[in-house]
Amino acid sequence: SIKTGLTWIGYVGMNASGLSNSGLNGKAGLNVGFKGEYVLPNAYGTYINAGVNWSMKGGKKEFFDPSATAIDGTSVATKYTVKYAPSYLEIPIHVGFRYNINTKFGVYGELGPYFAIGVTGKGKYKYDNDLVKDESFMFFGKNFDFDNMKGIQRFDCGFGFRVGAEYNNQYSLNLGYDWGFTDMFTDKYRTAYAIGGWSLPKMKNR
Repeated sequence: SIKTGLTWIGYVGMNASGLSNSGLNGKAGLNVGFKGEYVLPNAYGTYINAGVNWSMKGGKKEFFDPSATAIDGTSVATKYTVKYAPSYLEIPIHVGFRYNINTKFGVYGELGPYFAIGVTGKGKYKYDNDLVKDESFMFFGKNFDFDNMKGIQRFDCGFGFRVGAEYNNQYSLNLGYDWGFTDMFTDKYRTAYAIGGWSLPKMKNR
């Protein structure tokens, strides 16, 4: 049988994150937190949970610049890596269903929204050629992308799901996916690009 009532759960795992419409590939990051889970009475394994977790997201990719500016002012060709590494404090709220296969093993699935605030993070341009100076900036700061402007908003929300297996009502392993709904660019940043004749695509966490 499935035990009803409230349970506190701690978890640690890895994100494989990406930023849609950014041109960047995915990157790995830490996901750690805790949640309270309440199994509803007389509901055949249905439960609700809510938690708080620290989630490291972002993306990275290697590019080639045929005319990067070296420290001495000359132009050099070099590869460079762009890396965005924001970290969020997230609150996921899920509804799920658990089914016990036997007295030791169970499986479950859950889904629901999440709400998040960007706390910290950096962006970096790292050049392979030592003659070109690496550059970095605060991801949520006023100098995003070196434009001296706050380009990224801190708030994010989206929808996610999890599927997993549980052993002995104590240990579990799960896989999931989150879709960010929020356009990460600020209105001010998008407007500034529009004035310059550029149209920024909507960048969202994945």
